[in-house]
Amino acid sequence: MKSVAYLFIFSLFIFQNATAQPSILWEKEFGGSKFDWNADFIRTNDGNWLFAGVSTSPDGDVPGHFGANTWDPWVFKTDTTGTIIWSKNFGGSGQEEGGTIFENPDGTFWLVGETHSSDGLFTANKGRWDIYVLKISASGDPLLNKTFGGTGADDFSGALPTADGGLIFLGSIWSSSGSGDVIFNHGERDCWLVKLNSEAEIEWQKSIGGSKHESESSLLKSKRGGYWLVTSSQSSDGDFPTLDGAEDTWVLRLDDFANIIWKQRIGLPREITSFNATEDANGNLAVVEFTGNNAMTLEIFTPDGSLHSKNNLDHIFLPGSYWQGFRTTDDGGFYFFGVNASDAGFLTKTNDRLEIIWKHIFQNDGVIIPRQVVSLEDHSLLVIGAAADSSIFFNFEQDVQIWVTKMEDRSTRLDEIDKSDFQIFPNPVSKGESLKVSFKNDFVGEVKIEILSLDGRVLQVFEIEKTTEGQIFEIENLPDANLFFVRLSDGKKSVIKPVTRFSK
Repeated sequence: MKSVAYLFIFSLFIFQNATAQPSILWEKEFGGSKFDWNADFIRTNDGNWLFAGVSTSPDGDVPGHFGANTWDPWVFKTDTTGTIIWSKNFGGSGQEEGGTIFENPDGTFWLVGETHSSDGLFTANKGRWDIYVLKISASGDPLLNKTFGGTGADDFSGALPTADGGLIFLGSIWSSSGSGDVIFNHGERDCWLVKLNSEAEIEWQKSIGGSKHESESSLLKSKRGGYWLVTSSQSSDGDFPTLDGAEDTWVLRLDDFANIIWKQRIGLPREITSFNATEDANGNLAVVEFTGNNAMTLEIFTPDGSLHSKNNLDHIFLPGSYWQGFRTTDDGGFYFFGVNASDAGFLTKTNDRLEIIWKHIFQNDGVIIPRQVVSLEDHSLLVIGAAADSSIFFNFEQDVQIWVTKMEDRSTRLDEIDKSDFQIFPNPVSKGESLKVSFKNDFVGEVKIEILSLDGRVLQVFEIEKTTEGQIFEIENLPDANLFFVRLSDGKKSVIKPVTRFSK
């Protein structure tokens, strides 16, 4: 009996790792014959999906194009199978970039980015580059559009919705004090935070910076109120009074009006070349820092400014990887994604201790760049990015598509292994004997029974409609193996038990 128990424990350990591997449910590509690039994704209040990006295509899924060889903002809505409901693009003859989108309570949407046009939809350009704010209807038609900035090149970094139906956006401004909408600039280039009401009118603005250059900034809403700002600075004065090296990276905690609560430099003594930031379920700020020698570090800060943890990520981002990104999981871990040195897109899931649960390589004839990962209600993931036949060089003529895949993340169900929600008998089962499954009444709707191999492969599938407590389902033609598994699921939860076989 001890040998059987040890076999169960060992096999469950192997099986948990095997069944944790995600599976592709479907893949789709959206776009036309030229360059199409995803910038943002949201789930809409009516249960559908909305994608925002840029496009140079005049055909395919894109309804047209403004200008010649320039990016236009492109927004399209799909159902949850990826079938397009509507598709709209906007712009002028110049270049538009960015594209953060979010929904208002009345079903309209804000789309925010940057524009170099002074015609078409963006006739009120104040300088070289302006930040555009566009409100569109539930069917994608323009309702309101405005541009913000001064006479210089003012870049868009991000935007967030506010409770009053307005928004706050973050820009990186070159425009000088008193130029256009810019009240104050500390020096060369500042972080510019602007609060708009529901009619896109400025309520207040805040410039954060020093006499030199602030850029590559990220703005996040804090669950504790106020905002997180992460930015790079070359200044040694103003809001960034010290400088160690050519450029430092700072984390700032802001209140609801963008006043600085606290700030601190991160990543010292080495210089950070780029970073990604997100907030976890506990309201902590997680920052992944990338350095010039390809070293990567994860630092987590508490809302009061304390360093919670600092860890090296070299076991996740291998040398030569690029386009890296990350986000937190619903259970306290992380998804890390990017492209490896072989130009293959990857997605890695870890627990909160940064131990790898699974790693998936996206197989494609060309290049896949995963750029966004979204958890869905059915324990699945939506991974959004770009697909191309070869390495992406941001050539306006290159055929690049917005790529979307839905994956089942089986690892989210491993904590439910071996519960008493159903019984299997006889177990062990003799060769040639059928297996009976009895389950409780807490499974609703259509129930799926799967027979799985030790390495997690699905060998048999049965779909039944459970109606009464204690219902018994009989399975014949069992696998010719000494050990296999039975998984019972109803689309919301899943339980798994091992079965051993006696040989006669």
